[in-house]
Amino acid sequence: MTFGTYISGIVTVSIGVSVAVRILPEKTGNDGIRRSVIQVTSLILLICIVAPLAPLMGGIAEKIRSGAYSFSAEADSGDLSGLYDALSRESGEQIRQKLCAQISDKFGLAEENVTVYVSVTADGEGVRLESVTVCLTGNAMWQDPHEIIRYVEKTAGCPCDVVTGRD
Repeated sequence: MTFGTYISGIVTVSIGVSVAVRILPEKTGNDGIRRSVIQVTSLILLICIVAPLAPLMGGIAEKIRSGAYSFSAEADSGDLSGLYDALSRESGEQIRQKLCAQISDKFGLAEENVTVYVSVTADGEGVRLESVTVCLTGNAMWQDPHEIIRYVEKTAGCPCDVVTGRD
């Protein structure tokens, strides 16, 4: 197929699509038919546009099957360290926010008096919460830290420490 025949095919199908849409009545009792015809004719036009890519994709698939192109199933872990760091940071921030809200709700503390610090690691096996530190300020300093420690260790499944600070 030459480029000229490709373009003329697209133009021919486009004209056919236009004619098919134009011969439909503008206002019918059922606009669903009009929409269906437009969708089908648009799909036909799209198929005509991408049809020349099929042999190209088939050729690539054949080369992959024959082994001309190969892809490593295992990635270099050095290349992924930046991704794991980003995943750790983002996961840690979300976990921190959620724990802060849960602790505040559970113990009736103002969120501005509860600060949560988390240590998170990520690797090829997933994200792990290593430890949690809860800092209490203001009126929250009077809360029993042992209750918070028990709650966080049960909820988060990792060691927890509670420290108190000043207003």
